[in-house]
Amino acid sequence: MHNGDVLIQVKSSERDHFTMIPNILFHLDITHTAFKLYSHLRKVCGDDGKCWMSLETLAKVCSMDRRTILAARDVLKAQKLIEIKN
Repeated sequence: MHNGDVLIQVKSSERDHFTMIPNILFHLDITHTAFKLYSHLRKVCGDDGKCWMSLETLAKVCSMDRRTILAARDVLKAQKLIEIKN
């Protein structure tokens, strides 16, 4: 360790409560809000990758306003990380 370094240990109580995030997300030019939204969508979408959530619900569970959710969604869509279908 270098002077001033500290050990950070991530706590997790159970192995079965996790969400896998593709490593490519760390290399893409996306906002932190888009990263958070993508992480939430990965968490709630089933094995088929589909979920139906309103913008209002997404805003609430991600602690963002509706406009921020729309902007984050547009970033994810532009990077081809999500598709939006009605």
